[in-house]
Formats: sequence, structure tokens, C-alpha cells
Amino acid sequence: SSYFLSSVTFDSVQYSNSAYPGYFQHVSSNFTPGNGVSYYTGTYTGTSNYAGNYLSKVTYHAPAVTCWLKVDFTCSGGTYRDSLNLRKSGTMYICVTQNAVPNIRYTVSRGTSKTLVASDFVNAYKTTMNVSAAGSFYVEFLNVPSMGALSVGYVSPYYPGATLNASNVNSTNFYVNYAGSAYSISDVSYVPGYYQSNTDTVKYAAYSLNSQLLYIGEIGFLYGTGSGSDCYSDGYTFSAANFYSASDANPVYSVTFSQPTTGTLYYNYAHGSGTVVSNSVKFYTNYNGYGTWPVSSVVYIPRMGYSGDVSIPYTTTAASGQTVSRSLVLSVGSKTASSLFYDVTPGNTGSWSANSVDFASKWGLISGTGTYTFSPNTTMSRGMLATVLYSAAGSPNTSGTLPFTDVKYTDYYYRAILWAYNNGVVSGKTATAFAPGANVTREQFAAILYAFASRAGRDMSAGSLYGYSDAGSVSDYARTAMQWAVYHGYISGSGNNRLNPRGYATRAQAVVMLHSYLTK
Repeated sequence: SSYFLSSVTFDSVQYSNSAYPGYFQHVSSNFTPGNGVSYYTGTYTGTSNYAGNYLSKVTYHAPAVTCWLKVDFTCSGGTYRDSLNLRKSGTMYICVTQNAVPNIRYTVSRGTSKTLVASDFVNAYKTTMNVSAAGSFYVEFLNVPSMGALSVGYVSPYYPGATLNASNVNSTNFYVNYAGSAYSISDVSYVPGYYQSNTDTVKYAAYSLNSQLLYIGEIGFLYGTGSGSDCYSDGYTFSAANFYSASDANPVYSVTFSQPTTGTLYYNYAHGSGTVVSNSVKFYTNYNGYGTWPVSSVVYIPRMGYSGDVSIPYTTTAASGQTVSRSLVLSVGSKTASSLFYDVTPGNTGSWSANSVDFASKWGLISGTGTYTFSPNTTMSRGMLATVLYSAAGSPNTSGTLPFTDVKYTDYYYRAILWAYNNGVVSGKTATAFAPGANVTREQFAAILYAFASRAGRDMSAGSLYGYSDAGSVSDYARTAMQWAVYHGYISGSGNNRLNPRGYATRAQAVVMLHSYLTK
């Protein structure tokens, strides 16, 4: 702690543009680095030609063109006892740019990673160099982050790629807009540490393809919550790359899983159902002789409404027979707008239905009303609901005839209604009319879902409707079904402590109820 910097001598300078070199000044006198004059920090107390040569009075005046300069310097210092006889040489780079270098910013969250995006570096280049199009260039990192790590070829926490460290961080070039290179900037990922908030920073230098320094910039990684989620309520599908790498000396050939504390692992998951994973089933990574099913058949489905981290225990078996037990941590996020339909937004049911809409669409339970529209406020019809439940049942083969004159063989819902009728899930409005276009009320939905669950062997325990101001308006035929649906959380109040049993169920409400039923 007794060591200090006494002075700096500027030994030499190299300019990239000697026609417009700019100039150095000490106070008001120009000087050229290499004249051997020492500029003192102010902490020196010995006798010398101090003569007011303050380092803080040294300035560099840049030219009006883009250029860079390389300045070699020598630092002198030590302690009062050893007469300041310690010296260290170094090199300083100064970049002159047309505009200020914009910082590149990313938001990450614990348990995720962030791959660097080439277009962000292109935009920084265009702004800094004041050009409308960026040519090819490369980036060299000048330091390693302090809160996380930079990794080349990152796949997962257990195949982290090659981590850049202090000894190799500035020895690899990462190219932008250039195909003939070993590494591109998009090969680099930032892997955060276990921090809840703060900003990690990395400096980088941008060079032209002929290795001319262009500018020095900064990348910031802001630790946030949920912005870098591994999955949402529609689930996470595993892949062999989560566990297997052909370049490993002892690659993983099979994986077994244990169930997480929240949500469920399935294999062969489709239409909202699948086979629950047990730790007795081996899933193979790359060689099917080492397991029953591929790892890519395993899906994690969160409970509806859950967001946060979830730990999934697993055990790998390598080619040598070695087994290793670990846990994979996934970050489950929550949406307020659909990723598939532009009409499910925070102001249009998205704040409470977006997760369920995307879940139901991804797993083939319901289709949109257009290429990018869902029509969340459209009332669910009897034909629609029969089709959704038929999908949830796996669209099984069914045969027979319908007594309903208003359901034709060519209708999209024909097979669904035939299945629902044959299995006692839905009956007709009359002996000969099904009324497929009739709107479904909330209590009707509960009654139909109750019949569907009973057929599937689900828990049919029911509770009370006590506390709902309109509980008395529930129809007799639907009372047990409503008690069951409320007890299990499949249906909740629609506002002002009301069930609104005879109000029509919208498409958004219907998928929320079904999502709750399938995942709780």
C-alpha cells in the first residue's frame, strides 16, 4: 500500500494518419512524445525538476478526421524509502472518431445466457464511423467481465464452450460481416454469475480487416429479472445438445430425469398430455442403443401461473459407463403479450391470457382465427369447444353416426362432436340438434370440462361456492361441475366476487380454463 505512481514519460507516438496527427499540450506548450520529459502526478516529494510538470495538465487535441495513435509510455514510482526506482512500460491507444461510440447493452437474468448480436456491433460501427453501411471488421475483447464470463460456443451450463480468461481474452479475433473467419461475434455468449442486479461491463476494440484500430467501445450486461427466460408456460423441450458433444473425450450417451418440485416432465407430449417421466426411463442423446427414447422427446411443462427458477435433477451416463448427477436450472418467464398473435396484447386480454393462448396454440389445442390473429374476445361456440377437447384427448379415431341434423360430415368439427357425443362429454341441445354455433356459457364450459375430466379419471373432488355473490344463479345441472371447477382452480371469479355463470365464455377465457386444467 506504500507504493505509488510518481511520474509518466511519453516515450514515442505512432499515428495512423500522419497528415492530421493532432497534437499534445502541457498547459499551453505543444510537445511531441519522445522528448524525455517526465510529467508528475503530484505525489512526488523529492527534489527534482518538478517545475510544475503536472500530468493532469497534459491534453491531446484531436484532428477533425478519424484516426488512431499509439503512445508508448514509462511509469515511474515506488516508495519513499527506495527513491522511486521502480519503472514499468506500457502502451496507450487514443482513437479519434466522427461520433461518440454508443454503448451496447444487454439484459440478462441468472440461469440464462446472452449471445452477442452482430447487428448491434454493426449499428455501433455505423454511428461511430458516421457511415450508412458497415464493412467487414473484427472485434477484440480487452478485458474479461467481473460478474460473469464470456464463452465461445456456449450451449448449456454443462457444455459451456471455451471460456475467455485474462490470458487469452485479447488473443482471438471475432469477425462481423465477414464469412472467411474462424469465429464470428455471434459465437460469443455472456454467461452471468449469481447476481440479482448490477451491470457488468466489457471493453472491446474494433479493427478493420487490415488490423487498423478503428475505435474502442463498451458492452454492458444489465442483470434483470425474467428478460432472458429459458422458457414460458408453453414449456421447454430438451435436445441432445443439452448433454452431448461429439468433441467430448467421454461423451454422454444417456440421461435419466427426476421430476422437479414444480411443473412436470413428460415425454411424447402433444395436445396437452403425454407420459410422465420416471427416473427408470433412459433417454439417449446420440446413440439409440443407450436409451428407450431420444432426449428430444422430453418436455418440461410449468404449472399455469408459475414464473421463476426451477431445478430439474438428472443423471448422465457417459460412453465409459461413468455416471454423474446434476441439476439443470431453467428460468420460467411470464408473458403479457402473445408471441404468435398480434391481437393478444396487454390492453386486449394479454395481461392474463397470453401465456395460455400460446400454450394452447403451440400444443395444437386451438388454432388462430387468422394467420396472426386469435380473436380473444370472440365467444367460444359449442363446435369450437368440442374441437378443443377432442384435440386435448389426442384426436382418437372414432366411428358411428350422429343424430344431429345441423352437423354435416364436411364440417370441421364433425369428428370432434362425434367423439364428444360417443363419450358422453357433450350432448345435443335437443334429440336432433347440436347447435354447433351456439355460444357456450361459463357454467356450460364447467359442465363439459367436468364430463371430460370424469372420463379421463381425474380427481373429481368438489368444494363450495360460498363467498360468491351470484352462487345462487348457477343452474342446477351445472352446480356440482362449478363446485368442482372452482375447488381445483380451473374457474375463478370474473370480477366483483362474482362467478358470472351464465355469461358467455370467450376464446381467451376458455384457453385459460383449459390451460389450468391441463397443468395444475
